[in-house]
Amino acid sequence: MNLYRTTLPTIVLVLILAACSGGGRPTIVPSTDNGPRTTLLVMGGSATEGDGVANRFREAWPYLVFRDAFSRSTSLVNAALDDATVANAQADQLPLVTEVKPDTVLIWLGVDDLIHRTPTAQFTSQLRTLIDNTRATGTRRVLVADLPDALGNTTSAYNAAIRQVVAATHTKLVELEHAAITLEPTDGLPPQPDATSHHAIAQAFERALQTTP
Repeated sequence: MNLYRTTLPTIVLVLILAACSGGGRPTIVPSTDNGPRTTLLVMGGSATEGDGVANRFREAWPYLVFRDAFSRSTSLVNAALDDATVANAQADQLPLVTEVKPDTVLIWLGVDDLIHRTPTAQFTSQLRTLIDNTRATGTRRVLVADLPDALGNTTSAYNAAIRQVVAATHTKLVELEHAAITLEPTDGLPPQPDATSHHAIAQAFERALQTTP
């Protein structure tokens, strides 16, 4: 286990732990007060991990949502990994859901499925399985984001699949399709959302959280 420290306005300690599977490095931000404990877990790919911004702990959308929409008695587990398709998330990120049993799970997947041209029928089935398995852990709230227009015209089929699965699983859709997102070149990765775009993504999740019991 490796231990690092960082300073944020509302975060005292950041632990970087080796993932249980897949060799990834999820980020765990513990709660900072003595109130009732809750856990937020985030699943996703490179942008959700925080690639493409200068300081992921200040600028990446999961940390913005954590800071702005959750109490200080909440812990954050960012399970996102680079190049994560839904199948990768099922193998490498879902085990953390099973381990920590979060109250809330935020999911933004599909970007890498689009890049790798996962057949939409397969994508639909895999996303349904991922959400069903997440629900089976006792997670109270599951929010799932669609894909922004900035990724190109091929997003429409994946967005239709995401909406179909969200409706079937009674989860909450986070609408990013028409969000103002700008993609910037990133070394070793496809273009990633810039810092301003991360704020737009965070705001979309925060709006959806406000209407999710």
